[in-house]
Amino acid sequence: MRPRLTAVIGGGSGGSHHRSLRGGGGGIIIVMAVIVTMLTSALTQSANQTNTSSTVVVVTSGDKWDMVVSQTEKLLPTVVNLTISSFENLINNICQNHSNELIIVLDTRTRSRENCLFVVCEQLFIPYISVFGFLPGYETSFTKSQSKLMPPALSMRASFADYQALFSDLIRQINISLDTLTVIYDADNKELTSIFDSYNEQGSTFLLTYEIGSVLYDNVFQNLQSKMDTRNFLAFGNTTALESVWEKAKANNLLSEFHQWVVVVTDNQLPVCRNCSDYIVMLLPVTLSNESTCNTSSLYETYLADSVTLIDTVIEEMSLDASAQEKPWNICCPLSGCTMHDVAPSVQFMEKAVDTQFYGCSGPFSFDSKTGHRQVTFGLYHLKNSDIAEQFGYWNRTSGLVLFNPNETHRNNWRFKKLRAITIIEPPFVELHNGTFSGYTIDVFEKVSNMTHFEYTISECADKNYGTLFKNNTWGGCIGQMLRGDADVIVGSLSVTTERDAVVDFTLPYYDFAGIQILIKKKAQETKLFYFLDVFHLDVWLCLVAVLITTSILLYMFDRFSPFTNVDQNGEQRNFNMKESMWFVIGSLTQSGGGDPPSSFSSRVLVAGFWFFCIIMMSTFTANLAAFLTARRYTSDLSSLDDLAAQTEINFSVMVNSSTMRYFERMAKIENLFDTKWKKMNFKHGSGGDFEGNLAVWNYPVSEKNANIWKRIQANGMVANSSEGLQRVRDGNFAYITESPIVEYYTKKYNDLTSIGNPFSSRPYAFAFKQNSELVDPFSKHILQLQQKSVLEDLKRKWWPKSAEETKVKNSEGLSVESLSGTFIVLGIGLACSLLFLALEVIWDKYKKSANPTLEPTTQNVSVIYDRPSYQQKESSSFSNGSMFTYANPAFTDSGFK
Repeated sequence: MRPRLTAVIGGGSGGSHHRSLRGGGGGIIIVMAVIVTMLTSALTQSANQTNTSSTVVVVTSGDKWDMVVSQTEKLLPTVVNLTISSFENLINNICQNHSNELIIVLDTRTRSRENCLFVVCEQLFIPYISVFGFLPGYETSFTKSQSKLMPPALSMRASFADYQALFSDLIRQINISLDTLTVIYDADNKELTSIFDSYNEQGSTFLLTYEIGSVLYDNVFQNLQSKMDTRNFLAFGNTTALESVWEKAKANNLLSEFHQWVVVVTDNQLPVCRNCSDYIVMLLPVTLSNESTCNTSSLYETYLADSVTLIDTVIEEMSLDASAQEKPWNICCPLSGCTMHDVAPSVQFMEKAVDTQFYGCSGPFSFDSKTGHRQVTFGLYHLKNSDIAEQFGYWNRTSGLVLFNPNETHRNNWRFKKLRAITIIEPPFVELHNGTFSGYTIDVFEKVSNMTHFEYTISECADKNYGTLFKNNTWGGCIGQMLRGDADVIVGSLSVTTERDAVVDFTLPYYDFAGIQILIKKKAQETKLFYFLDVFHLDVWLCLVAVLITTSILLYMFDRFSPFTNVDQNGEQRNFNMKESMWFVIGSLTQSGGGDPPSSFSSRVLVAGFWFFCIIMMSTFTANLAAFLTARRYTSDLSSLDDLAAQTEINFSVMVNSSTMRYFERMAKIENLFDTKWKKMNFKHGSGGDFEGNLAVWNYPVSEKNANIWKRIQANGMVANSSEGLQRVRDGNFAYITESPIVEYYTKKYNDLTSIGNPFSSRPYAFAFKQNSELVDPFSKHILQLQQKSVLEDLKRKWWPKSAEETKVKNSEGLSVESLSGTFIVLGIGLACSLLFLALEVIWDKYKKSANPTLEPTTQNVSVIYDRPSYQQKESSSFSNGSMFTYANPAFTDSGFK
């Protein structure tokens, strides 16, 4: 015999109308009841069975009655309509007509958070099954050994705790920022929005919620379009509702590749989004399988069909259980004094229901004994080719989030969306050629993106500066653009500072120790012809000339008056006249030798002293000349920031709104602050005595160096970017104060530039994300890996022209021809003078010959003289004409001619 079922259909919208169990002030509730008694063949065959019937009470809202009837028709051979004014009448009706039956309440309403019907079942110890609602308190403990007589409740839906765990895992895995999350839901899923209440209480999110069909919903997308940081959406609804939401979002450009959507589909059909991006994650709490033969069009119908199957299966098992037939089937009506034995069938029904497993319309079916809710596996899908959904994973309470292909899924579909990167052109970190960005930082970012599995677009920052903190505590530049939601990451030579770190999260540095340094043009080397004359002062040169002349005169005089001058030990004679003396002195000075020294002892003592003088002078000249040339090539007039600030010929400045500018601005403010406090202590202390007097004679402990530098910077005007600073430096008389990596790059690229001083106030470079961004940790991890593999050092060698050693060797220039032109001029003057004197000598010789031709000896006469055999050779160097020639003449004697 087929069973009978009773359905109670609550008018209105469900549990929100049940304010009182006794009616009255809570309003009149019209309830339609259909009672069908279930009689099984097994129970009728038992002669000892006292009551063989069971009743199922189905509670639903009026608009879902037709659906309930169609899904429960196998339990409903007949339908009887009853009218009940309140739940009190329902209790009386059940107790009067069905007190000796097994009563099961099947609540098919979609909203049952404030569920008074559950309280009724609790009082009557009636099993309660909710099709689409959360159980009161959300966590109903059920164990077979519980001491309470009340049968626990069951729900066909996933528990509230499951939804919390699901979204927690998704938020951790997907790059969703909770500070700007927008939740859109339909009326049946409003309860799920309370999942994010805990985040609101902690102040970690600014949750925007909109109900589909509400007054605010009509203009929600126009309002969200103006909020640049609105990128993350969470939507709950059926297929029709979600498709309408997507149409509105697409019309307002909120469904692009830069927006993240996570939707929970509340029916068993996947929605279609034409021409949408593939960054939509869909969760379906059913398993789509060809094994199911159910013809249901919504998740509600699917759960309802599974609940009917559950009840039919459990009652069928109880009808075959002999122990269940021996127990009376009663409910615990008021004043009935029921015991555990009286309600044993209800407890047994719930125990069997919790343990029941089957493959239903929504997939594998089982309950969680700890919560009383069904264990649901959510399928994760993403759109592919705009209208085709492809499953890429699933989630359940036991396994958590499971991805079929984590690497491919993360990159192409949903974990890390296409990031919007902004940058500033700053060679060699970021360069722009033919619309393509390149550089050291771009290469590092590209390698990290490949390791982290995400894509990105990059553009130049609108303000062309990394960040400016205004007086109203708002930010401009790249940091302000990212804080407004226009970008996800800042890529460039962004230095880590305290004020920046307060509003953004930095990764590990990818470039360490970027200090402040000075870029300046090398001083032009003026070509000085007689640079070697600068080695000695003029008075030294005059003294040297005087020494040469004096020594020559003394040597001539010593040779003239010394009695031992004429003949030396070899019998040879050198006449040190004034010409010979001068030549000997000059030759000795240049250490080239001046010929044979004089023979007299007095002259040799003079020459020895002069030679020692020459050694000292030439050594000093050589050493000073080398030092002079070295200093002339490599020594600059400026060697530090103090030297630059002390002079007025060369102007200097920094880039506007840069970290270098902030450094000098803050240093100047600190000095001015100390100066103000010093003045107050010095003149307005008012303590009496000698306090002010002591301060007056005490030197001011803080210099005004940075304050003066800041004034000079403001007066000279700041440059807009490094390119402008470079151009002003190369134009001359300008020094650009910027960060040391930029200075190093320019000095290696341009040979006419140099750096001054050592870097100071060092800070690293890093990538910047929004605060609490989950990309910071993976970025830092991969940057550390690149450091360990020396990839960053290889990139430095790629983008900086040459290493320091190679550049030093390349720039080791020798002396040019221009530098040595003075020495060649001296040589030329000597050559010209020698030619001039040679010409004069030839002219003078010809003149003498023409004036007295008889004085010229002939070769024949000399030859005859030397050929006489009877010649008694005797050398004589005395001739009447003073000639240096030696003739052999037999007629010549010591006493003269014969």
